[in-house]
Amino acid sequence: MITLRTATIADLKLLQHWDEQPHVIDSDPNDDWYWEEELDRVQCAAK
Repeated sequence: MITLRTATIADLKLLQHWDEQPHVIDSDPNDDWYWEEELDRVQCAAK
């Protein structure tokens, strides 16, 4: 069984690294997730 957790601001560098990988860029080259904003939004929603 796999247990998933919500990403936090502590995951920012990992997500940015993943987002820069060639296979991710190839799948959607014009996509920017604005990870800091998304992580902040998720964290605020969890409160």
